Amino acid sequence: MPHEVVYDAADRSRGDSIQIADAGGGQLLRLHQRPGGDAVVVVATEARRDGRPLLGNLACIAWGTSALLRIGRTRVEIRWRGARAHRAAEAGARCRVCFGSFATDDVAIACVCAVVMHDDCDRAMQTCPGCGAPREGRAE
Repeated sequence: MPHEVVYDAADRSRGDSIQIADAGGGQLLRLHQRPGGDAVVVVATEARRDGRPLLGNLACIAWGTSALLRIGRTRVEIRWRGARAHRAAEAGARCRVCFGSFATDDVAIACVCAVVMHDDCDRAMQTCPGCGAPREGRAE
């Protein structure tokens, strides 16, 4: 998930759907990751995003942006996190930079947008060729 949710000073980013409950067990919010990278937030009560009230208790947090939500007295920060990870490449997959093939069990770099590239190719790029995430914004 390219958005990370920080609540009670802890990162709660796990999976494509996140639910956060308050201390009494009532649901505060639910965040759903959209295929294009945007995040949709549904809150259970009146809330504000960056100081403005939410209409219909819904908010869309666009790809590449962050937001600060206030739900009652609770503060929830949703931050954009461009990310990449090392993983085993699938046999026959092609690098999006050099268009070269990966051999079985070659190590590949996968961006959050699912673009796969060689480690050397990734180091040569300033941005991801698929989503445009800056290299320095992606986790090392």
